[in-house]
Amino acid sequence: MAFAVVLAASLLWGAVALPWTAVAAALRGLNHGSAAYAIVMRLRLPRALSAALVGAGLALSGAVLQALLRNPLAEPFTLGISGGAGFLVTALAAFAPAWFALPWAASGAGFAGALLAGVLVFLLAERQAFSNTALILCGVVLSFFFGSLALVNFVFGRPEALQGALLWLTGDFSLATGTTTLAALVGVAVPAVYIFASADSLDVLAIGDERALGLGLPVGRLRRLLFLAASLMTGVCVACAGIIGFVGFLVPHLTRLLAGARHRWLLPISALLGAVFLMLADLLARSLLNPIELPVGALTGIVGAGVFLVYYWRGGVREMP
Repeated sequence: MAFAVVLAASLLWGAVALPWTAVAAALRGLNHGSAAYAIVMRLRLPRALSAALVGAGLALSGAVLQALLRNPLAEPFTLGISGGAGFLVTALAAFAPAWFALPWAASGAGFAGALLAGVLVFLLAERQAFSNTALILCGVVLSFFFGSLALVNFVFGRPEALQGALLWLTGDFSLATGTTTLAALVGVAVPAVYIFASADSLDVLAIGDERALGLGLPVGRLRRLLFLAASLMTGVCVACAGIIGFVGFLVPHLTRLLAGARHRWLLPISALLGAVFLMLADLLARSLLNPIELPVGALTGIVGAGVFLVYYWRGGVREMP
């Protein structure tokens, strides 16, 4: 119900408010030559669906990483995966601006950077037997490292080329199309199938490696595959929308308050709430200060940081049981 309401609001509201009759006609394929049809079908619908898919993917990745590490701070942003994407995108804009101007160049660089960071975190943490502390520390250090390299890229690059990279770094759905929406659908759905199928195994992993091994669960292989699935999903989300933080941190915690910690319910509800949350964030980002559009990543960062501070103040930062 909430998904349908927010989706309808995303189609109705924006720089130009549309009557519901015009939106309904556009969705039914009527009035092809009208401005309302172009706004709904070419701009707002792909943008809303892309935001929903990216929100679902980031929330699902966060829920998986928190279960794997039994740490409430784990999410793609804090593990440095987003930082790797930002580094490669700014490097492309700084040193190959002609390539950066090509379609899908920023998306491809963002996807490659996210996977690069994910592999580095994985390899570093594997040397410490996937210790929760080791993985978080590796992610934080790599996040600072890649962030520093991105700043260096800004020093050497041309301002006009880096302006597009800066817009991408802050999270943006304004360039969403039917093609990018389809790419997000495939990139989120394929890893999600494996993640949903592993829901019961995540419940076992959450109680500790020793007990999971005692129950016959292949802990090492399962952890590697789930970490790979979460990293791939994050890479697709970053490629489609840029860097959007705190969704993977905030949404799984809200879901646990609503539905408990069983992953059979936690995973799909997290995905649904993540979709609704990011669609709503995108709607607010383009509507609050109309005609000025706020970066979606900045808005989610403000909300996520506020929730984290409240969570910390109440003593909530501790390892998950």
